[in-house]
Amino acid sequence: MRIDRALRVLLVSTPSEIGGGERYVELLVRHLPATFALFTQHKEFRSLALGWGIPAWHLVGSVKLYSRWHLRFFALLLPLYWLQYCVLFLRWRPDIVHVQSNEEKISVALPARVFKIPVIWTMHGPIDVTGSRLYAGLFERSAAHVRSVVCISEYVKRSLLETGLDARKVLVIPNGVDLTTHEFGHHGGRYVTFLGRLEEVKNPRLFVNSCVAVAAHYPQARFRIIGSGTLEPELRAMVRQAGMERSFCFEGWLSNPRPLLLEASVLVVSSDVEGQGFSAIEAMALGVPVVATAVGGLVEVIDDGSTGILCQPRSVESVSAGIARVLSDDKLAQHLARSARIKVEAKYSLTSMIAGTEQAYAEAVRAKAH
Repeated sequence: MRIDRALRVLLVSTPSEIGGGERYVELLVRHLPATFALFTQHKEFRSLALGWGIPAWHLVGSVKLYSRWHLRFFALLLPLYWLQYCVLFLRWRPDIVHVQSNEEKISVALPARVFKIPVIWTMHGPIDVTGSRLYAGLFERSAAHVRSVVCISEYVKRSLLETGLDARKVLVIPNGVDLTTHEFGHHGGRYVTFLGRLEEVKNPRLFVNSCVAVAAHYPQARFRIIGSGTLEPELRAMVRQAGMERSFCFEGWLSNPRPLLLEASVLVVSSDVEGQGFSAIEAMALGVPVVATAVGGLVEVIDDGSTGILCQPRSVESVSAGIARVLSDDKLAQHLARSARIKVEAKYSLTSMIAGTEQAYAEAVRAKAH
């Protein structure tokens, strides 16, 4: 069963910063044959959605669950969220609600059940419900009514199953890149590059410190940071303190980082936690060698020494050594690039991602009809 443009899908996402999850949403909007709308608290994300040609509405009162106090405040605001969803459901009448962020996986559950709208979750990272009985209870009740859960890696799937969620609801659909726009042909670049949100989970401090260590042996090396976030002022201060302002470029967030990726000699993924590593897959598709910490879904994406270099998490010595290996060995860099492209073509194409998601939508609609 295929879907068509008549299918109405409400995408719900409340990011703290624009990143890989929001690029995932853009790929769905641009490539899936359905009618989409977006519900989010993020002003820039709404502007992006309007640029894609879909309606976008403001979710009022969104709270990120950073602590138990945030969770308690979130629970108090649930009636406000329910009211907003009910109004939107009556106004736009979606056939499916596709939720990206953990907070909204909880807040949308009751209104969607009342209106008999199937809910699909996408899990972009691991989940841990052991820290709070309140959160565990809210998550369990919400999960009981979800139609299906898309996990972007086997690592994310394992973390989800540990919560007790019914394994029959869980699908693994890796993020994919458009191989028609990510053409292989990279022949080496100037910059050691970081691409991602400048937040704790991505550990950009490790990137900066590793680059400082690399520069001691490769004084002509240049370094680039693509992304935005709360750690940017601190990272700029670290660069100033190291006396390396002329060696670093801060590019901010870019809706299309591909041209700058093509100028990379190596992409560094320095995360402490990573559901999959979308930036790594983009670089691999282009032929940019990847050096990454051996965490989460990155271990599935990168075969150490074959499709990239895996390093010890939180280790400046290990990451800087990985960068130096690529910079000092052109044959290794070329081998990594060729092998990585082959793996992306086999496992991480946009075609496969869209086909899997379309099937999940079709099954949700078919189940609703019965």
